[in-house]
Amino acid sequence: MLRRLSACAFVLFLAACGGIKFPQPPPPPPPESPSPVCQPGHGDPGEYYGCWTLPPGQGWTYVCPWYDESGVIAGTTEVGDPALCPAEPVKPEPPSGPNAGLIPDEELTPTDAVGTGAWPALNAAIHSWRDKHPEAWRADGACLIDGPAGIDAAFAGIAAELAPLPAGQSIDKDGKRSDCIWVNLEGTDLYAEAHIFDYRRGCVSTISNSIKGVYRRSGTGTVEPPEPPSPPDAVDGCAPPLPPHITTVRVKRHEGQGYNLDSTGKVKDANYCREVAEAAGEPPQGTCPVRPECGPDGFLDDGTECYWKDRVACEAYATEGVYEWLSDGPIEVKPDNPWRARYGSASTWVQLCVGKGEHRACSNKLKNLH
Repeated sequence: MLRRLSACAFVLFLAACGGIKFPQPPPPPPPESPSPVCQPGHGDPGEYYGCWTLPPGQGWTYVCPWYDESGVIAGTTEVGDPALCPAEPVKPEPPSGPNAGLIPDEELTPTDAVGTGAWPALNAAIHSWRDKHPEAWRADGACLIDGPAGIDAAFAGIAAELAPLPAGQSIDKDGKRSDCIWVNLEGTDLYAEAHIFDYRRGCVSTISNSIKGVYRRSGTGTVEPPEPPSPPDAVDGCAPPLPPHITTVRVKRHEGQGYNLDSTGKVKDANYCREVAEAAGEPPQGTCPVRPECGPDGFLDDGTECYWKDRVACEAYATEGVYEWLSDGPIEVKPDNPWRARYGSASTWVQLCVGKGEHRACSNKLKNLH
């Protein structure tokens, strides 16, 4: 007992004299500081982390972000020491080199062959990549931490592990990746279709029945995801940026004679609306007409010259030239402006539809006209 007390006393002596340095958390702000005390760049509305707070009747606590499975900040948590904050998930870099591309589904046709011969190499590649990237997996090693982006990175990594055996994640004709990896049956033009990850949760399958079929590949090599086509410079008088299809239509009634119906079509594309508005010196909106208001002479009512003078052409582009006024009675469309019309005494409702097929957009019925 005396020997144990002597050892304890010796440790305390070293600590007091600086012989042992115990780790200490960063000191919180002094009690007279206002709450919260935030690091530079934090503490703004919607980003209330990276701050010390002093709740009523409590001591100083530190607000940390916490992350969901996809690595996105999903909320905050309070700790006494910033060192205890949850770590941001590490996203593995997709590899480059052999098998780094994608294999298009349209190059493969089904066969009756058996593909279990591809499993040993695929299973070994899964385990090899997992051993090299433990940060990408949950603690049990059964599921990936990240969402679809992490799953795609895992597919690319496993394909690289399979090299020089050709392999790659599948991609359809529209450029969409799937939860399938194509693995070549060595020495043939056949590829096994393997579904090794659940695309919803990122959980891995390490059993041979993940191979669902065998396909013959007509193409050679792998391809990168296709680049989206560049829009044309101008179409039928509508200058770039070309508008997307109109998504909403509104009809309103004017009192009096003449063309007593007026309508407006709008598109829902924040990037497009911002580009058009900023060019005209107007504040951007999430939805907008295809072009700002402008008179037929190219000037506004106050005499200001319009920046955009191609509204008619761009509306025709966005609607594919289709304007259909509907009513239960006679209706007359203004010859030089398909957005204007007038109804007769027999009409009780009107409606305007624009565009074709899946891009057709209609207003609500305007009722009680009389």
